[in-house]
Amino acid sequence: SHDVWDRDLPTAPALVTIQKDGKYIDAIAQPTKSGFIYLLDRTNGQPIYPINEIKVPTQTALVGEKLSPTQPWPTVMKPFARQSFTEKDINPYLSLTSQNKIRAQLKEFRYGNPYILPGKKPSLIFPGFDGGAEWGGPAFDPVTGILYVNANEMAWIMEMQEDRKSTRLNSSH
Repeated sequence: SHDVWDRDLPTAPALVTIQKDGKYIDAIAQPTKSGFIYLLDRTNGQPIYPINEIKVPTQTALVGEKLSPTQPWPTVMKPFARQSFTEKDINPYLSLTSQNKIRAQLKEFRYGNPYILPGKKPSLIFPGFDGGAEWGGPAFDPVTGILYVNANEMAWIMEMQEDRKSTRLNSSH
């Protein structure tokens, strides 16, 4: 198994104390490159709120690629980063020339959801490979109960290409 969308954890979690159902729970808040926050109980690692496994596309034209049929999706805490970029997200304050250039570029890409399969036609990855939470990590204010996360929503383009080099399993290069 490998990380198709480069969604490894970007930072250490924050130690937080939350109130749920009238009681205080010591937890960790783990921000992700996907723009999610996972809240886990510090004593047993169990999710504080349910995490759904949503169905995602798995049929790819890439030979030998096998993808998980589901991905985890938090149910209560909304993402802190947008999960897709579409034509309706183009900044209306850009010049008409710039807006049209972006529209023309979008026609060359596959886009619209966070789980677009890798392929030979370019796809728009959003948030990008370094999107969502930044490496500096979150900060928790115990007085206000606010978790601060430095986030990035830069889009990236992913396009798979044939490896024209011959490869060996025990290569020293």
